[in-house]
Amino acid sequence: GSPDHVRGGFWDTYWTSAIVAAAQQCPCVCDDLIDATHEPQGIYGVSLFVDGAWQLVNVDGHLPCFKRAAAGSAAQWQLLFGSPYDHTEVWASVVFKAHVKVSGGSYEVATARGLGPLLGHVLGARDARTVPLSGLRGE
Repeated sequence: GSPDHVRGGFWDTYWTSAIVAAAQQCPCVCDDLIDATHEPQGIYGVSLFVDGAWQLVNVDGHLPCFKRAAAGSAAQWQLLFGSPYDHTEVWASVVFKAHVKVSGGSYEVATARGLGPLLGHVLGARDARTVPLSGLRGE
């Protein structure tokens, strides 16, 4: 089946924009977000706030993709979530994969919950709808 029911403009635009904006407002978010120690083996550690504590969540570098046919041209592979404008920048997709893992492993469930829990995992709060702008990551 087509992944269009879980992938769309909301997740490509708002999720990526929200995580990038959070990183710009609080550079400390990026400082410790991804541990690439095991990158040569294809493993990334993502620091997420889960169940009231920071945890290093390991994910592999295999990001879910699908083939989308463009009118008049050959089908092209695209990331299922977090497609960056610069296709060499995939860190947001790696972070989203870690969020999905701690949210039960389903992309559909994770997207249905909205941006609040996702940003809460990244910024260090139970739900980012209530995150204060000061005090993030122990500042």
